[in-house]
Amino acid sequence: MCICSCDSSNPSFLRTDTQTYRYTQRDTFHPCMYNQSAKETSQDQHNNSDETYTDSFSDTEHKNKSFHLFDRYVSNMAALKLYRITDMFNETAGQMDHPQHWFHFSSITFIPNAKIKYSKVGGPDDGSVYFEPSLLPMIGKTLATNNVIRIQITVKNIESRLLRDFYVYTEMIVSIESTYSDSSSITVIANMRLFMNKYFKIEWADIKPQAFIPNVGWQAIEEVLYKNPSMINTFRSLSRDDNSNANFNSIGANMMNDYSSQNNAEKFEAITKFRSNFEVFRNVSIYGTHDDIIRVMQIGNVVSAMKNIQEYQRLHNIVSPIEAFMKTAKEFKERQKEEDKCTFKEMSGLKTPDRKRARNTNEDHDTIYVDSSTPSPESAPQTSSEYCKQEPGTKRRKTK
Repeated sequence: MCICSCDSSNPSFLRTDTQTYRYTQRDTFHPCMYNQSAKETSQDQHNNSDETYTDSFSDTEHKNKSFHLFDRYVSNMAALKLYRITDMFNETAGQMDHPQHWFHFSSITFIPNAKIKYSKVGGPDDGSVYFEPSLLPMIGKTLATNNVIRIQITVKNIESRLLRDFYVYTEMIVSIESTYSDSSSITVIANMRLFMNKYFKIEWADIKPQAFIPNVGWQAIEEVLYKNPSMINTFRSLSRDDNSNANFNSIGANMMNDYSSQNNAEKFEAITKFRSNFEVFRNVSIYGTHDDIIRVMQIGNVVSAMKNIQEYQRLHNIVSPIEAFMKTAKEFKERQKEEDKCTFKEMSGLKTPDRKRARNTNEDHDTIYVDSSTPSPESAPQTSSEYCKQEPGTKRRKTK
């Protein structure tokens, strides 16, 4: 039982009093952060606490400090939620092709209508695909078909901030390592941005790979040499010294160039033959993953667009599907023009997605709830929609 008269049974970790924010959480973090004398004051003094704050500092300054502490706390809770999501995702060993595992992961991590954007490595935005979390079981099945047995995710450099509408914006660097059945692997290094709602569930995510690195372990090489002894000649071709025949210098530069080009061709052929023995070098696209995965994402993108058109047709009572498609395309172009005007200097150029608020009231026992009725001060970061309405180059208010 808390000594500061907070209702510790409240499932939300935020509670609003007259001038005091109180945090209640089932873990050890339970400070009365904005009333240091709460242990000694009575309930009557607590009701008149606005006079105490007026004597010490102004009301505006108090709100600013309160929001800074609250912002820090919510950002830390968002980071903990991301670490929990990462641990759940890393439990895919042996469950890659199990749909129930992915359905459970999606229900805890995403809202039902969440959008995930995946771009190709080092390419423009027009090479990106969108898909929904409901496509994860199909992606897992495709990965298992391509002999992927485990996926390991590592996150670092997590930076979060709380917006006025109590949405959490997060940036991080993600390392995704896929391990194949022959012990080879590929590591994709990507920048990831996402929005989380007040239930700390992801509504929109942007995954933009920067590089992918194939890896071949010594165990995989030993297995190849054991099964195919002729690969020893391939290693000999790779270890041949270009300068071993120095007498070519006396013959002439032309013959030296011919020998060098022939030697390079032999090495290239040896490398190609060596790569053909490992799963990691097969069907890897410019997106840093298999072509089959990209096809699944593209098909899911088309199906999602068709579903949105059907929903638009039903809501607006449109008879013709073609008319619904034309109106949807027109609204999309208008919305795209509005998004093109947005520049996120504080968010590293991220474009705000057209996200809809989740109407999901189902909460599990681990759900962390942010009370949306809590007043936010003027110094709070702006909402994503307010960022989008501003013209490029507009001076934005920064949090002190």
